Amino acid sequence: LEAARRIWDMKGYERPRIVAITAYALEGDRDRCIAAGMDDYISKPVTIEKLKAAIENVKGALDPSALSKLRELQEAGEPDVVAELGEIFLSNAPSRIASMHEALKRNDPDTLHRAAHSMKSASANIGALRLSRICAEIEELVREARLDGVDEMLSALDEEFERVRRELNRIVEL
Repeated sequence: LEAARRIWDMKGYERPRIVAITAYALEGDRDRCIAAGMDDYISKPVTIEKLKAAIENVKGALDPSALSKLRELQEAGEPDVVAELGEIFLSNAPSRIASMHEALKRNDPDTLHRAAHSMKSASANIGALRLSRICAEIEELVREARLDGVDEMLSALDEEFERVRRELNRIVEL
């Protein structure tokens, strides 16, 4: 945990992805590992499926080519465009996500659809393509009037947003 914290705190280089693998799966271990800066956590016995899922999970939450395209908009002497857009995204996303959760609780498909659509576009713009795809799936379920699967998708959205938030915070801090 301490090594992950120190690696996370280092500035000026691309941080390696970190996955905890442990023989002891105690309640709260995953949360402690994630809070320390690890990207994922798996417990033994390690299976191919768990390992594949962890490797997929530790791929960056932000698409490097999308970030490069945003950086092309950078003008000399101006603040970092990606950091500014990241700050805007991070200030708006939590209310959009909360709106989706509330709309599902109230059984309000119109609000759920609008919030998912808005979040889908904003996520794609910042390069959070996996987050955008989850929002697109939520949109599709709502369009098909299948709200029964939305709860699981919102859980996936919450987890992916946390990954995006961590990466954007790192960019904003640089």
